Amino acid sequence: MLLHIKNLLNPTQLAEIDRLYASAPFVDGAVSAGPTAAAVKNNETIDRGSFSEIEVLDRIVGPALINHPTFRMAVLPARVLSPQYARYRPGMAYGQHADNPLIQHGGNFVRTDVSVTVFLNPPDDYKGGELVMHSDMGTRRLKHAKGDAVLYSTNVIHEVAEVTSGERRVAVIWAQSMIANESQRQTLYDLDRTIQGLRRKKDLEGSVEIRQLIQTYGNLFRMWAVF
Repeated sequence: MLLHIKNLLNPTQLAEIDRLYASAPFVDGAVSAGPTAAAVKNNETIDRGSFSEIEVLDRIVGPALINHPTFRMAVLPARVLSPQYARYRPGMAYGQHADNPLIQHGGNFVRTDVSVTVFLNPPDDYKGGELVMHSDMGTRRLKHAKGDAVLYSTNVIHEVAEVTSGERRVAVIWAQSMIANESQRQTLYDLDRTIQGLRRKKDLEGSVEIRQLIQTYGNLFRMWAVF
């Protein structure tokens, strides 16, 4: 799964994020990575423990994502972790890696199924810094507009290309889905989009066929959901 959400954050929210980034304390990003990822991670992240306004940031980014219909349809979230806020300055990069399958949160481990990168500054602010996704279908280099987000399966090998000038700012978020199996989650997303598309056609709204599709969606969800 690889989805692009445009305008996740509005200009007012982004202006407040700019203000908060200007005063935030940053630490070596490798501290928050697993042992394998830490070896290839070269960025800086906001030190959540020493930043008094971290909750202000969280209240902007977290709800915007959780309440977005595409995120809810595609991810079917059971748990969404607090964002990690990063910056990449010249010479910084994040080599090829897959995100951790489990992240400790509140004394428990959360399974990570979907990763989200939210772009917090314009692509013209920096050179390089593309989010590079690797798969059997080839390589994709992503560099989206300020306020956009990209959703991708946590197990996908990806990297952040070296920033050669300027500064790249992002928030990264991980979610555990109620549907652990990626192909099943994709099937439900495709089915839900089909249902929503049919419901927009006046002659089909309330039809037996749509009711049957909704029933099928519910049956599959019940069959595949794990908690």
